[in-house]
This record gives sequence, C-alpha cells and structure tokens, in this order.
Amino acid sequence: MTPTGRLMRTGWYRVAFRAAQIGAVALSPLLLLAGCTRESPVRDGAESAALVTHHRLGELSIEMRVGPTEPRVGDVIRVTLAAPQSDHAEVEFPSDVPGLARPPVVISAHERVYEFDAIESGEMVLPAMVLRSRPRFAEAVGPHSELRLEGPVLRIRSVLSETDAPDRPREIIGVRPAPLRPLTVGEWSLIAGGTVLAVSGLWLTALLIRRARRRPPAPLPPDVIALRALSALAPGGRWEESRLREAHGRIAAILREFLQRRFSIGAADMTTNELLAQAESRAAEHGFDAGVVRLILTACDAVKYAAGAPDPRATEELMSVLRAFVVSAGGAASPDRGSGGGAA
Repeated sequence: MTPTGRLMRTGWYRVAFRAAQIGAVALSPLLLLAGCTRESPVRDGAESAALVTHHRLGELSIEMRVGPTEPRVGDVIRVTLAAPQSDHAEVEFPSDVPGLARPPVVISAHERVYEFDAIESGEMVLPAMVLRSRPRFAEAVGPHSELRLEGPVLRIRSVLSETDAPDRPREIIGVRPAPLRPLTVGEWSLIAGGTVLAVSGLWLTALLIRRARRRPPAPLPPDVIALRALSALAPGGRWEESRLREAHGRIAAILREFLQRRFSIGAADMTTNELLAQAESRAAEHGFDAGVVRLILTACDAVKYAAGAPDPRATEELMSVLRAFVVSAGGAASPDRGSGGGAA
C-alpha cells in the first residue's frame, strides 16, 4: 500500500481530507463570482465635494460634475458628463479633448469621465467640451443639436504651507497615493479560499510531523545489543566476589539472548544441555563455533551452581571470548554500530 493509502486509513486524516473537499466545493461559486466581478474603471471612486452644473442639449439635460473643487498639486481632476437615456436622441461625447492625462473612461453609453492632472499651483482653466445630439435611428427626422461646455476655472493649491521658507527645507511629496478602495466580493472570496487552503495545509503538515515523531526507532542488531551489554558489565575498578558471581550469570544470559536473537534458537526456555545440543546441531548451518558456546556455558554454570571459586582474570578472559564470538557470529565492528535504544 502506498504512503497516501496508509494515511487515508487513519480516521483523523480522512476527516481532514473530507473537510478540505467540502470547503473546496463550498468556495467554488464564490471563486467563479470572483472571475466574473467587474471592477469599476474609476480608480479612486466617486468624487467628493464636486461642482455640479446642468445644461440643455435639445430635449436632453446634461449633468457636468467637476471634482475635487479644491485640488492640490498632484491631484487628479475629474470631469464627469452624464446624459439621461432617451428613446429619440443619443449623445455623442467628445473624444479628443486637449490636456487630457489619459483617454476618457467609459462608464456607460450615457456617461464619460475625463481626467486632468494638476501639475502646478495657480489657476487652471479646463478646456471646453463640445457635445452633440442626433436622432437615435437613421430614419428618424429631427434636429441635430450641439452644446459647448466651457471648462470651469479651478484654483490649484500648492503643497507648501505658510511656514515653509527657503532656509527651512522639508520633504514635499507632489503626488499623493490614491485612497484604498474597498475589496470586492470576488476578492474576499479569493482571500477566504486561500486562507482555508493554507490552514488545511498547515494542519495536515503538523499531523504528518507528529506521526513521524511517533514512529519507533529501528531495532538494533543482535550483535550490537550483546556488545553493549558486555561493555556495561565491565567493572570500573577491582572485581568483588559477589560481583564476579553476578557477572557469570549475566555473561550466560547475554550469550543466550544473542543466540535467540541472531539464530532464532529458543535459548531462554532451554536447559544448558538442551541449548548445547541445539547449538551443535545448528552450528554448521549458521556458521558459528559450538565449542565456544559449550566453553562459556560450562564456565558460568561452574560458578553459579557448582560453587566454583570465581577468578577476576578468568572472568575477564571469559568476557573476551564471548566478545570475540559475538563479533565473529554477528559481523559487528564495534558496540556503537546502529542507532536506537540501549542494551537489553
């Protein structure tokens, strides 16, 4: 089974995956709406404190809005021309106006926005604009009207204040950033969808890291366990008699555990004679010396059960024999080989 398949068998991961699917389905209409939402072509929104005037063009009433009314150097002055919808006549807005900062913004068939940049302080006269009306249909008969709108005179204020002087310079920013417009429904949908996906990804990552930390360490090889146990058994100073007898019992236990782990011999449940018989019958198959097993077990039983006199030098030699047997039979290079837990 693949890692993804094993992951999905866990209940928490299945719940997280199902929640991510439901969230994606729930957010898909909002994301589709985000792609269909039309953004207003006027960058800064509607003008505030605009100068509004009305003019007659035939039977139509033309509204002219100019704002802001108190611009500063660097501001964008917008002139909005709006005509009501008529069944008999249509308005032709001017397309070539001198001094325009950029092409006219088409709001609808009945409304245009013209933008001018306030470059320097003082009086600024906006150019005149000519509007024309004509019959709505080619076969209709009616007069053609023309309206010339004179541009108002605006006073552009300087960004300098009364406290400014040549001997007291300060930083002047000519163009001020436009105010932030409110987010649309589509943009809020994209933000919500991205947040849900990010939180789901972080949660799944945390679960994967937590599961990886819970994974148990790899088991140590039998020879490494035996060699570490022998290293822990070595005395820090002189051997005492009680310590010698305990060491012989531990040496026999280390040998039995090694045979069981390395060659699958049930040494823990066998007597010494049964274990020796098993070792001699399987020595050729596994390639180890059964005579060494007999030597170590006989020496340990002599101290444990026959009240033999323990000898420190003989004990250390017995440990050296066991160490050489483990290295030869297990292929270990040193007690530090491998990773994970300690001696058994």
